Amino acid sequence: MATLRLQVVPVLQDNYSYILDDGKGAFVVDPPESAPLVSVLRSGGLVVRGILLTHRHGDHVAGVVSLLREADVVDGVVVYGPGEDGEIEGVTARVVGGDSIDVLGVEAGVVAVPGHTRGHIAYDLAAESLLFCGDCLFSLGCGRVFEGTFEHMWQSIVRLRALGDDRRLCCGHEYTLVNGAFALRHDGGNGALRGWVQEAETLRGRGLPTVPVVMGDERLRNPFLRADDVALQRVLGMEGASAVEVFTFLRQARDRW
Repeated sequence: MATLRLQVVPVLQDNYSYILDDGKGAFVVDPPESAPLVSVLRSGGLVVRGILLTHRHGDHVAGVVSLLREADVVDGVVVYGPGEDGEIEGVTARVVGGDSIDVLGVEAGVVAVPGHTRGHIAYDLAAESLLFCGDCLFSLGCGRVFEGTFEHMWQSIVRLRALGDDRRLCCGHEYTLVNGAFALRHDGGNGALRGWVQEAETLRGRGLPTVPVVMGDERLRNPFLRADDVALQRVLGMEGASAVEVFTFLRQARDRW
């Protein structure tokens, strides 16, 4: 049973930050700016105890220092950041895959997911069925491969997929509709995919986020999670290809989309 409340906070143009709280203390995930987060924290009477960063890109970390300056909503903050992703201003505790940390009394496992950046990490709160995956995995998509290889990225996605179908994926961006248009072009006969795109269009039309999404649902409709699925390989005309070859084809095609 979940013990923490999750709030999805839109930031910048299409990013999401997240606030986890127990009614008093809070953890913030990937803040690129502080003002929207401070507004939510103050309205809820919450005090930040920790910040979780998935990777070093500015649209995930640029708000850390300004958030720490808001004395009325922070107290004894530990800023966790990826230990293999270079220096990030404000980080006080560097963590790597295999580490675990305490998030308001709930264990969070650190998962190494290189590919988008060299040291990208995710935070897995199994007891809450929450997975903060940054820019590794999106609804109906995945992140660009900037610093690793396509094989690195595929293995990172497989690692996240193996955590369980119950995980709610807390992604770093609102990319569902554009990812859906791409996915439909390559897997248009997928009923689960078509149904989710229609639902996502309704949510966005109401100004609502399409995340978190559930891993078990994404396993049926996200082509990047299905590169080793024979059914998808057949649709793509890539029967007999390796999962890495299929993933590479999809990611390169998405880069050109």
